[in-house]
Amino acid sequence: MDSILSLGLMICFYYGLTAFAAAWYARHELRSVEAVLLEGVVPARGGLTSSAIFARLAVDTIDPEYGSGGSVFGVGTVFVLGVGVLLGLVVMFAWQARAGASSAARRSGTTRRRSSSPRSDPRGRLRHPGPELACPPVPAIGVMREGPLHAAVKALLAEPGDRLEVPVGRFVIDLVRADGELVEVQTGSFGALGAKLDALLDEHRIRIVHPIAAERRIVRADEHGEVLSARRSPKRATAVAVFGELVAFPSLLTHPNLTIEVLLLREDHVRGVRPAVVRGRRRDPGERRLVDVLERILLRTPQDVLAALPALPPEPFSTRELAARLGCSPMLARRTLYCLRSIGIVEPAGKRGRAPLHALRAATSPAAGSHVG
Repeated sequence: MDSILSLGLMICFYYGLTAFAAAWYARHELRSVEAVLLEGVVPARGGLTSSAIFARLAVDTIDPEYGSGGSVFGVGTVFVLGVGVLLGLVVMFAWQARAGASSAARRSGTTRRRSSSPRSDPRGRLRHPGPELACPPVPAIGVMREGPLHAAVKALLAEPGDRLEVPVGRFVIDLVRADGELVEVQTGSFGALGAKLDALLDEHRIRIVHPIAAERRIVRADEHGEVLSARRSPKRATAVAVFGELVAFPSLLTHPNLTIEVLLLREDHVRGVRPAVVRGRRRDPGERRLVDVLERILLRTPQDVLAALPALPPEPFSTRELAARLGCSPMLARRTLYCLRSIGIVEPAGKRGRAPLHALRAATSPAAGSHVG
């Protein structure tokens, strides 16, 4: 019974913490009375209410008579169970901060060593990229955390008159075109772009450039840049992989100011001699390095999305059948379906046994999409 009662303390704590976090997250968007009330006052009031209930419960549960009557050194068991778990959060955050500082120190210490070995020459030593991939000097804003692939793609996209690493509002944009288009190179999760798109998309044209490794070579190199081994990776990715990231904001695919550009690349994945050990786990993220751009695909409309995919069957299909058609995992097929439903390309079409079915909407037609290069 005490463990059940102690849940009240934990629930009040994390409800209050979530409410305060919501108000803090929206602090830069409070530009109207409605936003102040709904995104500032209401969450903050909820946080204060939850905090007050937590404080009252904490005082009541200190008494051993609250609950089963058990105590630890004169303190009620309910209080010990509830607050004891919360103290574990403090230890967790402290350890996270310590681990983050250690990781930052390791990254700063290895940045200079990594910067001198981008590609390999015929003698087997990694060399600097050629002039076509050299990244021009840019301000220091946002560059220190930039990987070799991100820098190479950004330099490849840059044209005369473009500006790099430009502050726009409270954000820093990778590249701003001479005509005002904002270009963001995103090699990782699209979820990190959510706040940026919410703030800028209605007033600016934005292009998200997402590189995908269509062909990859795994390269092992020592600390001096000497190539120890190189082999072709059996993994092959297609444009379908972008839907694994677009699931973060699928409905924005139809926004008139948004363009998704998919780059299918030939790249080298350069790894160290030994896997790194981070927080007790062995991992070897390596570095992605651009070798060549095989194809560029633009996604602006639902027709572009259809053209980027293999032809979908005219009859209703299940997620497993879509995965087989696309040549991807069931998880990626589910995410692709979610995106296609959000922009109105497919719709539910009943069930076959226990498997949900989907079908192309009658109004959609796989017209030619936009392929560049």
